Amino acid sequence: MIQSAQESSSKMPGYAVPILFFTISGVTAGSELSWIREIVTAHRLTQVPNANDFVSGVVNIRGEVISVLDTSALCFGRKSQNHSRIILLDTRDAPLGLAVDNVSAVHSVLPESFTTADDDEKHGIPPEYISGITIFEGSRTPLLDIPALLKHINKNFPHLKEATE
Repeated sequence: MIQSAQESSSKMPGYAVPILFFTISGVTAGSELSWIREIVTAHRLTQVPNANDFVSGVVNIRGEVISVLDTSALCFGRKSQNHSRIILLDTRDAPLGLAVDNVSAVHSVLPESFTTADDDEKHGIPPEYISGITIFEGSRTPLLDIPALLKHINKNFPHLKEATE
């Protein structure tokens, strides 16, 4: 099972949490920096025959073969051709990357400023993949729940799960 190297981040009141902001199919989202190992330029991916639609392919980063998932397909059900960055997740087991359109910034955000998503949020990301909402550049911005995405991957990608057990 793919798990994060950091099962939970500390969200102590008064201590800012660094958030990485990025774009997925034109939607700005964020994630706690504690889940992220590295950000790399999207290299030419090697396609994996008969792979799930969420799998963009694999890439070799400094001798490490990394499965790269299409974050747009995971969040919106449609593949994107505009990936310019791969966010490498800090996982204990199999290396894993999330292809995103662009990376915007890292900002420190106070946890008490996080809110929950409203039922009428228009970003389109499934609520089970959102850990909260914060304000970035004047807009309500969803924060991806990396543990929820990892659970989805474990459930829907048995070949990745088997490789990590």
